[in-house]
Amino acid sequence: MISDILDIVSQIKVDSGADVSGQSGTQPRTELTTGVQPIDDVLAQQRDSVEQAGRAPIFELIGLPGSGKTQLVYRISATLAMPLVGGGHETHVAIIDMAGKFDVRQQKQHIEQRLGKGIARESVERMVDGALSRIHVFSPLSTASAIATLGVLGKQKRFGGLLIDGLGSNHRIDHSEGAPIRLASRKATGQFRMQQVLVDTLVQVQQQMECVVVVTNVVIMRARSTAEDSGHRIVEIGKTLYRDHMIPRWRCVLARSFVVEAARSGSETEISVGQTRVMRAGQ
Repeated sequence: MISDILDIVSQIKVDSGADVSGQSGTQPRTELTTGVQPIDDVLAQQRDSVEQAGRAPIFELIGLPGSGKTQLVYRISATLAMPLVGGGHETHVAIIDMAGKFDVRQQKQHIEQRLGKGIARESVERMVDGALSRIHVFSPLSTASAIATLGVLGKQKRFGGLLIDGLGSNHRIDHSEGAPIRLASRKATGQFRMQQVLVDTLVQVQQQMECVVVVTNVVIMRARSTAEDSGHRIVEIGKTLYRDHMIPRWRCVLARSFVVEAARSGSETEISVGQTRVMRAGQ
């Protein structure tokens, strides 16, 4: 099945100057920001090296279910898609909604809130409609279809941002459906191989699209101990240790990983984004 996916992806041909809607053109990306300060700080620090390499790094937002990761996806896509006069970058953004959570009404609210006051209502409506038209949402039902979607997007040059929401959403499905296969000289599961293809494809697409890439990842499994889970990344959230479900190669391709936590402050929920603390075996 995996080989079939790779064959299909390799056969996809799209004009380099056109996006999925058939429109042509490109957007400058040298000064892109996301609206998430920790990510923007890293982008500012690495801007010179990023321009020289011709690609942007991959960022990860990792946290528990309900911590606010999808809300940050709305914020980032609004920042990228809003018009220049509204403080955005007026560029196209692709969202791969693996969690099935995308709500266009919430996205619209984020854009309206970011535009602020002092703008005529008619102008706001026109700006919101324009921003929404630059947000392209894909909803793959499996990791295999997500890989194929990435293969299509990799042929595009128009997108200023690629957002993947819910990287681990299909973890249990992949685990239950993955039949054991041979990988190199040792035994590996179909799930392991599928994740390997997903990570390799994402790295390739990042290089082809030359855009900002942000991936949200959910942790659901508590770590037994760093020694027992030595083959996995152990992430500390609050005072609890969690085991990441992704293969070891995933942490090697990340430019930076941030923990997302939701905290109640009065009647509102604040989203805190901080540096991940990764535990190693024996720590």
